[in-house]
Amino acid sequence: MNVEREEGAPGPTQESRADEAYERKEEEAKAELLRVQLGELRASSKRGSRRNKAQSKSSNEWLTSVGMEILSASEQLGLDSILYVPIPPGNVYAINDALLAEGAADDYETCLKQLVKANVVDVSATSGFPKFDLMLLGMGPDGHVASLFPGHALLKENERWVTFITESPKPPPERITFTFPVINSSAYIAFVVAGSGKADVVRRVFGKEESSDKLPVQMVSTKDGATTWFVDKEAASKL
Repeated sequence: MNVEREEGAPGPTQESRADEAYERKEEEAKAELLRVQLGELRASSKRGSRRNKAQSKSSNEWLTSVGMEILSASEQLGLDSILYVPIPPGNVYAINDALLAEGAADDYETCLKQLVKANVVDVSATSGFPKFDLMLLGMGPDGHVASLFPGHALLKENERWVTFITESPKPPPERITFTFPVINSSAYIAFVVAGSGKADVVRRVFGKEESSDKLPVQMVSTKDGATTWFVDKEAASKL
């Protein structure tokens, strides 16, 4: 697709191109991790593994119990790149991007509550929020996760399952996001972080320095599960 720019209009800056490169690399890593997870699940289902209700029916139903961040990654790369596992389209729960942010958040939370009611998605006995099998997350150079940004009021949201933002500090300005109570209720959280632009935040996360001003990424803490980081050499260069 050819995109014309008005004469005299500024082109992309070196910084914006670098950010785009980091994001592309991170999304590619997310999709690769998802392909591995789906492949492992398909293999385990053949061995008769029954990890939970969503997976016990068949490997085709597994994606219904996976966090929304996976869908965000896969949609940007093209769902065809991961759907070699025969998952029925009806088992993929994507955001309704035809709605404005507030309406899309309400719609997705309603959908999620229906899945909980139907026993497709479990509920955490500790928190009372939905308990996804896997929440796949990235991290921004500012330490944001999902669409939860430093200093934003949404960091303190503790009632909604899904909420929205209309003044995001990075494009697009309108987004919807899981809240921390949902993210932290996951059985398993996997971070995929790539690029030297994330190195300072990675050092802050894993360093010994204490700070009362936590970044959003430092607020991710599973209540009953485990968290694993997948970090490339550039992102880990300051550890």
